[in-house]
Amino acid sequence: MAEDFDDTEIQKTVVAYSLYFLGDPRPEGYEDCDVVLPELLERSRLDFSVESLHVVDLYLCAVHERKGEVDGRMLFFTALWAGAYVGEVLREHCPVTLRWVSHEELAVEAPEIARQLGERSLGTWALLRGPNGSMTLPCNKVVKLIDGGAEDSTHPYVGAEMWRLKRDAEAAR
Repeated sequence: MAEDFDDTEIQKTVVAYSLYFLGDPRPEGYEDCDVVLPELLERSRLDFSVESLHVVDLYLCAVHERKGEVDGRMLFFTALWAGAYVGEVLREHCPVTLRWVSHEELAVEAPEIARQLGERSLGTWALLRGPNGSMTLPCNKVVKLIDGGAEDSTHPYVGAEMWRLKRDAEAAR
């Protein structure tokens, strides 16, 4: 995880959520919360590298297969924290500077885009924006993977987004 991040409230929240995905202690009132099927998540292999997303994908595919059997509240936290982790991996390794923006901040910065995204949801509560206004939704990718399965894996998504965001930034120069 990069140390040179904006000290905004959304950034602090996302970083905390990404660390909860690793198993860090949760805040007061949420100590009993964890990801679903924690025994299937190889947390020791999560190091914020792009390659660690293979571990995330295997885990989330298992969650997809068993999502009907798990507690809905914990599934919510799983998606929330996994989305933050995937986004932090992308933000750290992307060749352009990305910053976290809340859905509410996007409504002020780019109201038309916020309208196109619709109401704030688990997939759109936070997104990453590039210097030229480009954006990506890692939390939404995680929700799609849990809902739809392996075709929405995070590893290829992050690779493609790093390439696209770099291309868009170069084109904007």
